[in-house]
Amino acid sequence: KIVDQFQCYVRPMPNDRIQQAAMNVHKLSLEFLNKNGLDAEGACEQFVDWMSKYIDINDRTTYTYQHRAWVKGWRVHFDMMFLQMFFEKLDRKDFFMYFRSHAWDIATRFLELYEDHLDMIPQHLHLKEALQFVQAVVPAGLTFHNAIDDLTCTRILEARIKELEAFKPKTGK
Repeated sequence: KIVDQFQCYVRPMPNDRIQQAAMNVHKLSLEFLNKNGLDAEGACEQFVDWMSKYIDINDRTTYTYQHRAWVKGWRVHFDMMFLQMFFEKLDRKDFFMYFRSHAWDIATRFLELYEDHLDMIPQHLHLKEALQFVQAVVPAGLTFHNAIDDLTCTRILEARIKELEAFKPKTGK
């Protein structure tokens, strides 16, 4: 159940090099981002304000490593790297004050489930293809490369993997 969300567009920073392939994935243009995006500092501040509703890094009586947020998703290590680099470009040192250093990557569980049949799986498998591979039921109208829809699809995939894991014979490893 999604109880809250944060999303915004960010104008590219002056020294950013943005590949057209990346723009094609999200179907956005530089013109759109420059017109509708926030400046990087403003976007970061809004994001930190939103995170601070749930994680108060300044309250030493309640703040511990366990209070940091999990980043969970399909091949989410790229997203973690992207967010961390965003913070670093702004000379912010507080990224890992909000997030656990390890991501919860559902792709790893998917690949472990099919470890004996990896020859059947394309090397650059995408979330949509993984859902099709495990014959998961995806509601009509969901898109891919949209953060909220990707979250929904990741949860559907995780539930399907749990079902399939229940039928996988246990090995003596």
